[in-house]
Amino acid sequence: MTTCELAVLPPSFYDTTPQLATIRRKANHVMTGPDAVLMACLARVAAATTPNVVVDYQCCPLNLFVANVGLPGTGKSKAATAARHLLPNLNIDADWVPVPSGEGLCDLFLGKVDKETHERPQLKQTAFVYVDEGQQLHKTGQREGSTILDVARSMWAAQPVGTMNADPDRRRQLRGDSVRIGLVVNYQPDVALSLFAGANVGDPQRFVFVSCLAPNADRVRPPDVPVLAWQPNNRDRALRVPREIADFLADNEWRVATGQRIVDPLEVHDLQNQLRVAALLTLFHDPNADAVRDDMWNAATAILELSRENRRRLAEYERAKASLAIGERRNQDIENERVKRVARDKFTAAERVCNRIVARLATGSMTQTELSQFLGGRDRWTLVEALQIGVERGQIVVVDAGNGREYRLGQ
Repeated sequence: MTTCELAVLPPSFYDTTPQLATIRRKANHVMTGPDAVLMACLARVAAATTPNVVVDYQCCPLNLFVANVGLPGTGKSKAATAARHLLPNLNIDADWVPVPSGEGLCDLFLGKVDKETHERPQLKQTAFVYVDEGQQLHKTGQREGSTILDVARSMWAAQPVGTMNADPDRRRQLRGDSVRIGLVVNYQPDVALSLFAGANVGDPQRFVFVSCLAPNADRVRPPDVPVLAWQPNNRDRALRVPREIADFLADNEWRVATGQRIVDPLEVHDLQNQLRVAALLTLFHDPNADAVRDDMWNAATAILELSRENRRRLAEYERAKASLAIGERRNQDIENERVKRVARDKFTAAERVCNRIVARLATGSMTQTELSQFLGGRDRWTLVEALQIGVERGQIVVVDAGNGREYRLGQ
């Protein structure tokens, strides 16, 4: 049986700060994966941080998409709920909203049409979108005319989104830098593979992949933890990036642009996600921070390495499933061919026995018992099929005699 076992961060990762230790205890208390709780917390931090707070490296936005992967009943829903319990009242404009349509995603931030301007004003800036089952998101995305995945991709990248329409009620326009979104989607492994179908447009590249499992959880459930005393500081600012990190990012961009580094297509957004995670970790630990912390960059490096490994394992799982399906189809083809061969062999044997019976009936009629005795050996086992062939061809006829049925030579 093909399974998909994802990687998790080591327990030592959560020993580095009190906030991370609290997340691990909370996850252990509700029996879910600390990685999933951590990333859901960071998605809530992203959703609570208004768009005027960015990273100064190329004005990197802080929108964050999280894919929480696990089998049914392994605690996916618990993770996002635990994050909400830890960070409950963040004044997010649209908090804990389910997956809407693409137009609905825009509508989260827009008001009704203004009677004077005939435009829909933007009333909200921040949203935390929670999708309890990823299949729901992808079913919506596959509907004809649906724009949910297109809009989500654009929002992640802080690009303009919306639709032009003559009807003001259907006209939606949002500047990309005017909204901030944190998105958490729960995926079963098989459903998570649907993300890879959109690799050519950047769907899996935008997500950070974590497991909801907790293989290192304590056997004894610890007591619950109090709510984290965290609130965003949304004064206008661009978080500075330490010089060494900025040089690393710039050098990577130069190497990619000059063709000296070939990036795996599934990893094209990893460094940008890493910068976002580092900034959000910094704000999570110090909402008043003005610069990305080096230790948070290191923590983000571990998280994105984990995400890459989990994405790789999901890709391997997809290949293994495809290989298994090919093997099963090949085995089924072999079995079908065997059944056909057996049927052909049986028919050939029945034809041979039928010819023996026809030759014998040329000397006079016989009952089925007499024919069976005449044939003897293995041929008697195909007597019924042989008689059926003879009757269908008109070589043998069945007649009712005083002592039962008899078989005679046909005309």
